[in-house]
Amino acid sequence: MITPYQISKKMHIHFTAVYNWLAGKYSPSSKNLKRLYDLTQVPAQAWLEPEKYFNPYCPFRYQSIYPPSLSHLSGEALELAKQIISAFPDRPPTKEEFKKFKRKLRKTKNNGGQ
Repeated sequence: MITPYQISKKMHIHFTAVYNWLAGKYSPSSKNLKRLYDLTQVPAQAWLEPEKYFNPYCPFRYQSIYPPSLSHLSGEALELAKQIISAFPDRPPTKEEFKKFKRKLRKTKNNGGQ
């Protein structure tokens, strides 16, 4: 999973822009939506309406039928979404639960997937 900080570095923008997009304070421009898709394989609709289209980078914002349809996702984004739903089968995680989930995921990855 690419982190929001890594996304900002690869896009050559300030990391607060990415965090503001994830929090719903601002929306990415069409140019940045294309770049986000290229980096994350999450389509524009899920960056613009994460309440309606599950976005594995901000699952705490999803408010529609759960478990969600993942047909709009592919690649690493799809795999991440499946891991989130497996860990939270009944509802989307809260923001705090997602932070803990990401820490656990990074720890597992750093330990060679154990």
